[in-house]
Amino acid sequence: MDKTHYFPFLLVLTLVVSSCNSEPPIGYIQTDGTRFIDAGGRTMLFNGVNVICKDPRKNYTQQFSKAEFDSLAAWGFNMIRFGIIWSGVEPHPGEYNEKYLEEVDQVISWATEAGLYVLLDMHQDLYGQKFSDGAPDWATLDGGLPHQTGAIWSDSYLISPAVQSAFDNFWANAHAVDGIGIQDHYIAMWTLLAAKYADNPMILGYDIMNEPFMGTQAQGIMPLMVQAYAHQTMDMEAAFMQGTLESDMIALANKWASEDGRLEILRELQDPQLYAEVIESAAGLSQQFDEGPLSSFYQRIRDSIRQVDNNHIIFLEHNYFCNTGIRAKFELPKTISGEPDPLLAYAAHGYDLVTDTRSVGDPSHARVELIFSRIQESTQRMNIPLLVGEWGAYGGDHPMYKEAAQVVMALFENMKCGQAYWNYDVNIAHKAYFPVLNRMYPMAVSGSLQDYLWNHRENSFYMTYKTTGLEKYPTTIFLPDVSHFDEQKLLMKPAGRIAVKTLLNSRSGFLIIQPDAFAGIRKIQYY
Repeated sequence: MDKTHYFPFLLVLTLVVSSCNSEPPIGYIQTDGTRFIDAGGRTMLFNGVNVICKDPRKNYTQQFSKAEFDSLAAWGFNMIRFGIIWSGVEPHPGEYNEKYLEEVDQVISWATEAGLYVLLDMHQDLYGQKFSDGAPDWATLDGGLPHQTGAIWSDSYLISPAVQSAFDNFWANAHAVDGIGIQDHYIAMWTLLAAKYADNPMILGYDIMNEPFMGTQAQGIMPLMVQAYAHQTMDMEAAFMQGTLESDMIALANKWASEDGRLEILRELQDPQLYAEVIESAAGLSQQFDEGPLSSFYQRIRDSIRQVDNNHIIFLEHNYFCNTGIRAKFELPKTISGEPDPLLAYAAHGYDLVTDTRSVGDPSHARVELIFSRIQESTQRMNIPLLVGEWGAYGGDHPMYKEAAQVVMALFENMKCGQAYWNYDVNIAHKAYFPVLNRMYPMAVSGSLQDYLWNHRENSFYMTYKTTGLEKYPTTIFLPDVSHFDEQKLLMKPAGRIAVKTLLNSRSGFLIIQPDAFAGIRKIQYY
């Protein structure tokens, strides 16, 4: 039920719903430079969460229910990054699992009925189901090499010959048992999905591959970083003269291989300048992969998808090591005329290096800021929208998680980018970080968003946006709890028409600002 509030400092008019100020028709999300825009031309800000089941015993989907998506919408989420598993889609070469695809359809249906856009994420961890999740066994050509694990699950990327070989064969498009290239199979699978969902405007787009990994080349990454760290923290010349350099370097590598030793090193790497020097040592090798196999793959898959779908955004991820702050250098896939495809977005991931360790609740804020500043640089260079597809991963519970999440969310607000928290679980509303996700923020801005900030400590909100006076649809700001919204604390300059809408069967709702003829910067402040 809509309620129109009358403010002595606002231009007050009775809210009359008409074609000029109702919600725009549902349409495909498009891009405009670094903005996502809806069918009404409004700037869209996505507040999302990852939703994924990696359990083959549940057919990768069966843990979800319609009620969960209704709850996500009531908590202020307007999109999900929904994980799809290759081994679920194509369990045998060229044979697609209709039962799995039907269950994917059901999840998408529940999400869209709740008003959530869906970003389809082709997910993998350690390449495939043989080692974790992702590719089917038939597409995992590891050459019979051994699989090795380390102190943290993701260490296998760096130390497992089997995982590295499987990626090598993917980038080389080695033949599967049916004589067709593995990468060809992957592209054909994505093309099938794109054709299937081409006419669904609630599909936000296609996240082509979760955290692409370079394969055997990665063996050169850690030695470069260890050497750079040693140069900055050890007297290399003295160690050489004493004949201990080789043993010192081996000891340093072994120190990183243990969780305790790694955390000790990371405490030193809280200095952002030192951290930047260490990761930059591997930038050349990372860039070589980006500009070669990854860019070629993105071009091929773009060309195939565009044969069946010109409506949806293709989301491109940087390679695995760019999660640490190494700058992404992949090339944007182009049209036949040589221009970048007009519907591309950057689906960056960003995690502090304490993620997946017992110190996940104690990240280095300076290091996190550097990581996301590098992501922002890449976004601006490519001039495409940014949606941070993964961040957080605050497993378990810890009182520091809220502060850690607040620091990251403040960075996102400054960057004016969308985000999807990793990861949804049934107890998410009881987590320490949840209030950071369930916050007041602008969902849809009728104009160009200039800046905004939600201050958790002061329970205040600030926003400015630029209008032309020709806007047709309202600006919508999410309110976590309408009953706590105090109309006397809202200031809007210049004045305009507003309404508050409460979601059915929910405490949450929206502050709706109607369009008018004003052209310029509009300021909203709630204190």
